[in-house]
Amino acid sequence: MWGAVFGVVSGVRSGAWSGVVSGVGFGVVLGLWSGVSGVSGVSGVSGVAFIFVFLRPDNWLIGLLAGPQGRLFPRITLLPLPRLTSTLQQWLQQDWETAINNLNQYLRYSRQFIPVLAAVNRVLPQFPEAEIIYRVSRLAENPSDWQLLKYASASWKSIFLPDSEIPLDTPARAAAAGQLLKYPLAFWKSIFLPDSQIRLDTPARAAAAGFWYLHQRDTEKAEKAFAAVRSLAYGEEMYSLAQTLHRFSQAATLDSIASLEVAPIAAEPSLRPQTWQAISSLNRVIAEMASVQGSYSYSQETRELALNRIIGELSDIIDQQAANLPLAEKALILSIAQKWKGCGSFSL
Repeated sequence: MWGAVFGVVSGVRSGAWSGVVSGVGFGVVLGLWSGVSGVSGVSGVSGVAFIFVFLRPDNWLIGLLAGPQGRLFPRITLLPLPRLTSTLQQWLQQDWETAINNLNQYLRYSRQFIPVLAAVNRVLPQFPEAEIIYRVSRLAENPSDWQLLKYASASWKSIFLPDSEIPLDTPARAAAAGQLLKYPLAFWKSIFLPDSQIRLDTPARAAAAGFWYLHQRDTEKAEKAFAAVRSLAYGEEMYSLAQTLHRFSQAATLDSIASLEVAPIAAEPSLRPQTWQAISSLNRVIAEMASVQGSYSYSQETRELALNRIIGELSDIIDQQAANLPLAEKALILSIAQKWKGCGSFSL
């Protein structure tokens, strides 16, 4: 079985289509040989089964033989389809919005993560810096795989590069490779992307990191990422948004909510109007909480009315506004609203 693994990896690593074909063939032969001369014939069968069930070279060959038309149809194979990256690049350069939809189709119905990532990483830095945050925000609108944002902001190595390390050279790594039987795409990413440290050294990487961290609810890192692009169009807005959500997410008691400063709202036209609408609702909760917490002269009726308004604002975010919130920050905003709503017993 591992003969198949090494054969395929070495074939892909060569960077040529003939290398992939020969790698697959070598893996099959070695797998069969190990089945004949090894402990049992099961390993040979498993080597062949491994290739055809998980790597699907038949789908890869169909894409190769079909020529230009073959690139337009997603194939269930872990092997990068020939010329797919260049096709995706052309789409992204010609029509960003339509191309993103096509990319998401590939991510949803195939295992072509590496070509999709390569196309995005090559094209995105080519746009004017003033367009970067907007274009990344569209990429983060409804991605089929959020790790596309992560690796678009990372320093990554593909096994197409000659200095890449194949993580199968120790017993521990080889054992970990067995997880491919359970999680083939996740393991394949670990081979292609062994180094994935997120970086903020270019506008494209910093913007992608900001949206990735928002999705991960890591507001502190999101704030840092957007700080790197504050000077760009929508940069100040996204930095302020991340900063605000970071402050709000830290409040976990009635007193801490009441002590928050209301957040400034971005002027129109803004990049995230639905998010600012939710933040405006949270601002009203803060104002109501502060006024009631700061005064003990209010009647019980006045305090109950304030409580109803607070619960109403938070319920509106959870039940109504949530449907329109951008996915990157949706979970984070809902967690804030739910935490505030359940904070104590609201015994004002």
